[in-house]
Amino acid sequence: MTSPAGRERGRAAAAEPWYAQPPQAVADVLGVDPAVGLSGAQAAERLGRDGPNALPEEQTRPGWRRYLDQYRSYMQTILIAAAIVSLAIQEWGTAVLLLVLTVINAGIGMRQEGKAESAMNALKSMMKATARVRRDGIRPPSFRR
Repeated sequence: MTSPAGRERGRAAAAEPWYAQPPQAVADVLGVDPAVGLSGAQAAERLGRDGPNALPEEQTRPGWRRYLDQYRSYMQTILIAAAIVSLAIQEWGTAVLLLVLTVINAGIGMRQEGKAESAMNALKSMMKATARVRRDGIRPPSFRR
């Protein structure tokens, strides 16, 4: 399907990132003629071999795990250490206050993280993904995800 010169150019271009290569070099490396495109069988075979052209979905963490992750920050560690020192010197009121502050701080951090996640999801939903393809030399209507 490709000439020896095209394969050589493709190997040399493979050292560069895909997006920095000329379109014909990428087509040569992938063994595709842009004027004809893939056949339906080739597209199905590549879909089975490589999977869909999509990023993997992130797994959401349970709430209790996100809450405990808030205690990995330096501020939380310092507050807990101060509460332990307060307990050791029998400053009960200070220790309780510091522990309450850690709980409030973790709750606020979790809320901010949730808002940031919601904003990212809103941005993802606004993205439009379209692709123009050729199958067996025919260009069907654009695909939309």
